[in-house]
Amino acid sequence: MLFIGPKASVQFGGDRAIVFRVIRVDQRPTYEGFVWLVGFELSPAGEAFARREIFVMVDGLLDWESLRQAAALRRLDEERAAAAGVARRAGRARNARLPGGSGPSAVRRIPVQR
Repeated sequence: MLFIGPKASVQFGGDRAIVFRVIRVDQRPTYEGFVWLVGFELSPAGEAFARREIFVMVDGLLDWESLRQAAALRRLDEERAAAAGVARRAGRARNARLPGGSGPSAVRRIPVQR
């Protein structure tokens, strides 16, 4: 099962993202990096309710099970932090500042190679 969101195609942005069970990859010629998938859109309960053919960018396809596991681990981590009384936001804000300064000018900037 795949998560089809805006990275796969702009038509699946925002609340239009779907979970998709692939039944086959169509062999139609496409642009490089894109593919036609044939399958079923799944409901929140995991039941197939609409057969669809979608045109998506291969690099934007995400494995649904991996996303679910990552979200579960993130929730568990947040629950543990809350139980320990750790203020995560305050810790992140302190770590983002450079020594000897405060405010936006003291935030570490990462150079971008062009």
